Amino acid sequence: MNASANKTFVVGDEFELIKSATDYALTRTQDGWISGFFYRCELTSVFQPIYSITQDKTMGHAAYIRSKSNDGGALWPWQVFALASKDEQLVDLDRLCRAIHALNYYFNDTSKSDHLFVEVHPRLLESVQDDHGRAFENLLDLIGVKTSRVVIEIPSILNRN
Repeated sequence: MNASANKTFVVGDEFELIKSATDYALTRTQDGWISGFFYRCELTSVFQPIYSITQDKTMGHAAYIRSKSNDGGALWPWQVFALASKDEQLVDLDRLCRAIHALNYYFNDTSKSDHLFVEVHPRLLESVQDDHGRAFENLLDLIGVKTSRVVIEIPSILNRN
């Protein structure tokens, strides 16, 4: 059995473990991609390569959310985040997005050793008082991904402080 086939087999078991260990509303498609649900929106990932000119190679991928409403219409990310008017909803949505990205990136052979770049919503840093990133770190531990492989980007608008 090749490594890719083995990984696909393990993903099913790991996915069931993740679903039972978290409260994320996740599903897995036939092709192995993970999607999540927030209100009436289905969320999944798309990845943009980040290329290092000095190393002359792709060093990772930036994750972006893609969403559609339950009627099939595409939604812009800002439209989905606008649904999270309360801080608790924003925290849940942001954590869900990062979980979807990590699962799709590391379980779909998107990369062998590249880094995943994920952004946090600007309001999130104000909404979470303690242990920033602890929930995401717990998810990464659960799926066996070293935190050193993930870069959490802070929106540039917050850098002024």
